[in-house]
Amino acid sequence: LPVPEALIIALRDRPVLLLLDNFEHVAAAAGLVSDLVARCPQLKLLITSRAALRLRSEHEFLVSPLPAPEVTQQLSAHALAANPAVDLFLRRAQAVKPDFVLTQDNGAAVAAICRRLEGLPLALELAAPRIRVLPPQAMLARLEHRLPFLTGGAVDLPTRQHTMREAIAWSYDLLTVNEQQLFQSLAIFEDGCGLPAIEEVCASTDGPPDLLDGVESLQRTSLLRQEETVADVEPRFRMLETIREYGLERLAASGAEDELRQRHVDCYLSFAEEAARGLYSPATAFWLDRLESDHANLRSALRWCIERKDAERGLRLAAALWGFWYVRGYATEGRALLADLLALPEAATAASRTRAQALLGAGQLAMTQGDHTAAWTSLQESIGLHRLMGDQRGTADALLVAGFVSRLQEEYQTAATLLDEGLTLARATGHTFIAAACLHHLGMIGCDAHHDTAEARRLLEESLALYRALDLPRFVALVQLSLGTVAVADAEHDRAHDLLQQSLTGMKQIGEKLGIHGALDTFGQLASAQGHTEQAVRLAGAAERLRATNGTQSWPVVQRTRTRWLASARQTLNETAYQAAWEQGQAMNRDDAIAYALEDAARPQPRLRTPRPASPQHEK
Repeated sequence: LPVPEALIIALRDRPVLLLLDNFEHVAAAAGLVSDLVARCPQLKLLITSRAALRLRSEHEFLVSPLPAPEVTQQLSAHALAANPAVDLFLRRAQAVKPDFVLTQDNGAAVAAICRRLEGLPLALELAAPRIRVLPPQAMLARLEHRLPFLTGGAVDLPTRQHTMREAIAWSYDLLTVNEQQLFQSLAIFEDGCGLPAIEEVCASTDGPPDLLDGVESLQRTSLLRQEETVADVEPRFRMLETIREYGLERLAASGAEDELRQRHVDCYLSFAEEAARGLYSPATAFWLDRLESDHANLRSALRWCIERKDAERGLRLAAALWGFWYVRGYATEGRALLADLLALPEAATAASRTRAQALLGAGQLAMTQGDHTAAWTSLQESIGLHRLMGDQRGTADALLVAGFVSRLQEEYQTAATLLDEGLTLARATGHTFIAAACLHHLGMIGCDAHHDTAEARRLLEESLALYRALDLPRFVALVQLSLGTVAVADAEHDRAHDLLQQSLTGMKQIGEKLGIHGALDTFGQLASAQGHTEQAVRLAGAAERLRATNGTQSWPVVQRTRTRWLASARQTLNETAYQAAWEQGQAMNRDDAIAYALEDAARPQPRLRTPRPASPQHEK
């Protein structure tokens, strides 16, 4: 009898579990598996494979990489050793260096290695033996490029497991030519992408007729992973970075990288400009989150423009993104990218609206970090370019930010002059948003410079009404913060608490980072005024810590006010209690600080909680 028939006869009436390992290299035998299942009713098969068999009776169970420690986790060496990825790394490291021990000193580097290798067991097994010659921190530095480092597998393993490159190549070589081309193209995306971007960037006359089929095939072969997304939103797909590194090698060798990079830039430029408009719409939170999801791709597109000296598209992209950088706390990164773009030969002499808008963004981000000289220089040039082009709306934009900078430098007369002109131009051109913003800052000048809280409140209420009419929740929350500040100055504590609560809740909902610092400070000032001194110090500590992680500074008037009431708090509390409260605030991460302000601050008997450990993630 033929072997398949003999096998069916042998298994037909037997309750057997048949294990078939590494089935991908005999995928053509899937028909035999189907016959076995159909003709042997008591037979069960457990099959491991890098690719699904695509049989009707098949049930797929994805085997994920080992969980690696999260960036936000601050774990002891003992707790870290219990992590599956760290445990595998330790066991393989100690097999070659028995005296290697996980400690508090090397634990962070080991955790970072496991994250960099994304919990891939083979990658961990190839990296760990390097501990013979490289301590964890030195090993981590060499993992910027993974594939040249992940070599030297055990000789008793199959050849394809001797290096990470060979392991990935084994799966790559099983693909069709069209699937290989798609795999190379998808490597262009950093940290994943959605199907629309794949269709826009990867479609070509030589590619597969249906990209969705190709994506599904790469997903079945474990070269592409689908990420969890919110319901009713297009799914996102990403490669593990080790696999992506191999894809980029193949893409570079194909000669198609330049054309694909151009498409990638065009795709994300179009997306960024659409999102920039969305930031000034009722869907602010949606667009901020969309930009956050694709921030890695946007960075990649900007770096490509800088490397290729593509000033026009690079400046357009940065001009679209600076509002996102400002709100989400990426001022340091945004300033560096804008500086590189503005220094490009074509950009340095361009008299265009794109350059004027990029300079406006550079000024706003510099202001956020307290670099008022750089901010003023950029904004003066931006105003001049907008005037030169007769762009009144753009001029109003730039005058608004310049007035903001002058206000923060406490040059109130200059600020009022700039903001008044901006308000006039905004009203003349129907630019309601800029009119509302100018009114907002003019109101705070009345409070800070003239202590005229009645006039300040009138202007702020007018600004608030305009923002509400435009349905802009972020700016409504910012004006509510200013109104809360005025209420604190007037000792209207209940009104202040309600306004601050509304403001901070709104900021939390849209993922605001910059304004939250001011809200926490003002909540602290209110708590201090009500005699809740420890709560006040905690909130000030939390606000200071979040500013440091975001690379921003508080405004001078805020610094002076905080210094004054913190000095009073030091006199009220003994030094031990003051330091304990400050350190508790410093230990709060962003979510903890918001929850503490909203739930506990400024109440007669606050419900104190032990804050969770602060997140070490760098929020720029």
